[in-house]
Amino acid sequence: MRFAHAPPLVLLCSLCAGCATQAPATPAAVHDVRSIHIVVHGWHAGVAIAREDIATSVWPEALDFPAADHIEAGWGDRDYYTAPGFRLSYALRALFLPTPSVLHLVGIRGRVACFPARDIVELRVPRSSVERLVGYIAGSHARDEAGRGIVVAPGLYGGGRFYLSNESYHLFRTSNVWLARGLREAGIRVVPGLAFSSTGLMSQLRELDYAHEVECPSGMERLSNR
Repeated sequence: MRFAHAPPLVLLCSLCAGCATQAPATPAAVHDVRSIHIVVHGWHAGVAIAREDIATSVWPEALDFPAADHIEAGWGDRDYYTAPGFRLSYALRALFLPTPSVLHLVGIRGRVACFPARDIVELRVPRSSVERLVGYIAGSHARDEAGRGIVVAPGLYGGGRFYLSNESYHLFRTSNVWLARGLREAGIRVVPGLAFSSTGLMSQLRELDYAHEVECPSGMERLSNR
């Protein structure tokens, strides 16, 4: 998949990133615990949230995937993310200039653990954390006069869609930093400045006592990403 190509110089720049103060850890003892899944596609990571945990009054684009059990969301540079193949010129421009961005939404049917991906980590968090994360993602959408998200292209897989974002992509705000900021806003202990790559993000998440690697159960068919 194209996600495996990391934009040049990002790993070098990560050495210069400052360390922010960590957000408080998610409380260990809560009564209403929900699951979110961090899904890694090579360079890029996204987050999958159960459809039943998404308030469509907050994030109405979830209604575009009525048959989904989960919604996977990712974010990135518009030209680079939507291009049919890797293009160095897009990657370099995204690094050195603030560029328009898009959200990539996909509806997942069945278990997230059986979704094609390099790595999947489940985070068990309070419902309030999921609500804040949903609000963060919804707030990244650019909207038309009717308040609806703006579809700009078909998605990369699974009947997904690209939606215009109201944020800019640049060297210090990569797709994984965007996701890390959302997780941090949800109360999850992660440092966005150390999450330039999916490896940097996942290494932090694996340190959490409420994070668990998940795999498709033996005998179950893996889901298609087509």
